[in-house]
Amino acid sequence: MKTFTITLCLTFTSVGFAFADHHGGDDLAKRLDALLAGVSQDDEVQRYEPRMGVRDLTSAASAPGSKTREAYVKLLLERLANDDTHQAAKAWILRQLENVGRSESVPALNRTMGSPFHHLRELARRGLEQNPSEEAGAALRALASTEKDRGTKRALVHSLGQRGDAKAVAVIAEMLGGKDQALRLVSIDALGKIGTGEATKILFDGLDEAKGADATAMANALLESANRLSAHHADKAKPILNELYHGETSAAVKAAALRGLIKADPADADEVILLALQSEESLVRQAAINACRHLSGPSVLPNVLAVKLPDLAPNERAIALAVLGESGDSTVAAQLAESLSKGNQSTEGSVSLIGVLGKLGGVDAATRLLELASLSSDEAVIEAAQVALAVMPGASVGPWLVAATETGDIDARVQAIATLGERGTRDAIPALFAHVDRGPKAIRKASLASLGGFVSSEELPRLMGYLKKGDKDALKAVVQACRQVRDKDKAADAILSGMGPLKPDMKESLLPALGVLGGEKSFATVRSMLSDAVLGKAAMRTLSRWDGVEAGPVFLKLAQNDDTSVTDRTLLLRGLGRLIDQGDGLDAGKRFEWALAGMNAAQRSADKRLFLPVLANVGSRESVETLVGLLGDKELGADAAQAALNAVKKMRGGRRSGRAKQGLLKAVIRSSPDKDVVEEAQKALDKL
Repeated sequence: MKTFTITLCLTFTSVGFAFADHHGGDDLAKRLDALLAGVSQDDEVQRYEPRMGVRDLTSAASAPGSKTREAYVKLLLERLANDDTHQAAKAWILRQLENVGRSESVPALNRTMGSPFHHLRELARRGLEQNPSEEAGAALRALASTEKDRGTKRALVHSLGQRGDAKAVAVIAEMLGGKDQALRLVSIDALGKIGTGEATKILFDGLDEAKGADATAMANALLESANRLSAHHADKAKPILNELYHGETSAAVKAAALRGLIKADPADADEVILLALQSEESLVRQAAINACRHLSGPSVLPNVLAVKLPDLAPNERAIALAVLGESGDSTVAAQLAESLSKGNQSTEGSVSLIGVLGKLGGVDAATRLLELASLSSDEAVIEAAQVALAVMPGASVGPWLVAATETGDIDARVQAIATLGERGTRDAIPALFAHVDRGPKAIRKASLASLGGFVSSEELPRLMGYLKKGDKDALKAVVQACRQVRDKDKAADAILSGMGPLKPDMKESLLPALGVLGGEKSFATVRSMLSDAVLGKAAMRTLSRWDGVEAGPVFLKLAQNDDTSVTDRTLLLRGLGRLIDQGDGLDAGKRFEWALAGMNAAQRSADKRLFLPVLANVGSRESVETLVGLLGDKELGADAAQAALNAVKKMRGGRRSGRAKQGLLKAVIRSSPDKDVVEEAQKALDKL
């Protein structure tokens, strides 16, 4: 009955206050009492829903515009004062007062601070801490002054700090001279959170003579105070931060103060950071370097970092490089490139510097990186420079690279051409074709390789034109282009229209490209070459690798032809099996039909065996039954059993499918010569 009452109260909690506004508090009191009875149960799990019900009442009472808050708080206070109220219910009431209580709840919370039960005292303290009334602050100050228990006293001081209670400064200051270090540290932290001028002065006065943990705590408290002030009172924060930065404080405090000063006054950031870079403390220098990430406008600091880079300690240099890379300030590229030119960098240092230049971009960076990519003897440096050139931003980089292909050292020109290919700079296509037509051998070869990497189907006919003279480099470019062009049909037209006058060896080399491009025209061309005395074998190899489903019927027809050689039949059947497995454009029925036809066309057991996993992947009842029918075959039986087992696992369907699976698995168990397959089939059967 109790459970029913609680559930009923929970059901109507969401509408209870609307009713109470019109009919008084009797109904609210009844619902609250029913829920508190649930909270008072011994079973912790059973308390959960009643607790949530009370919490919902509290949320409704504390909502803006609620007319029932005072009545609800009065009910809570009455139940809290009742000696018969269960401790678990009192604890939950105190949690609600933390959210909904105001000045009227302070006396009850104050009395509860004298409870013999620690958990109730702690909840009362939290209630006072969160209570916005002045009465709550006065109660906490009085309690903190008189409390004898050290743990409770520390907690009360903490609450005064959390409230930012300016009236508590004198009370807290009295605790700084005691012998209880834990209390001193909590008091220091509280003064930092309060952050008034009086609190700050007390902390500064104590900082001069404090030692150890006290000194650290005071510095951190002052930092917190200053950081809180920075948001709205930067003029008040700066004196605190300046005192900490220039005073006798630790390097960590100075670094934190520096960050605070920059945040408090961004207009002076350049000057502050420049001075900090001269500090004798590495932590301060690191903080100054890191601060350059947050500059809000044009600044000389990136250039300063670039100049100082060689003289920085390794950890500071790593930070500076990261900052420069993020800055996007290409004006520092010249200085960084000069640092690379001095040759006093380790491989790791050079690679890091190259990475930054790659992010910054610009002609200065590109010039130095091109030199490194073409002339360096360090493989790691060469690779880093090539990658950086390929991804380097900047509209000027492409035209500069095109110009770099025209004159200068051959190795550098070749690298510039390769980089244009990596970048896919289409504006470079006319220049690259000009190099193919008139350039030295190395330049011509590099230009063809680069063009193959990014030309479109529009330029493919021009590449095909170079094949008439048997140009092997152009052939490689054409094949490479076929792999990356988007318009496959248009590219296929270009290949097919240009193949006629080519020598047989060039045509043979183009057949794989037609296989990559695909399409009915390409397929018909390759198929027509099967009878060619010179190209027939190459055409058969290309055909057997064809990916389009249009090849399926042709594969079958050729495989069924008695005149087809054993080798070619195997190639064709492998191609057919691949097409069936891919399943693009094929339903399960067609896949089964082709697989069965392929197996029947196979003349060797090895070729028949190709279709066992194919039938398993089809996963239909017909495919499984076909595999089961092969269990008695001396040559195929063992493989057919494993394939049948795999196929059963892939079958889907309802009860009929389940019965079919049982029958098929039993057949595998009866017929398979492989003990492992039998054991696996039995396990599958047991699970059905």
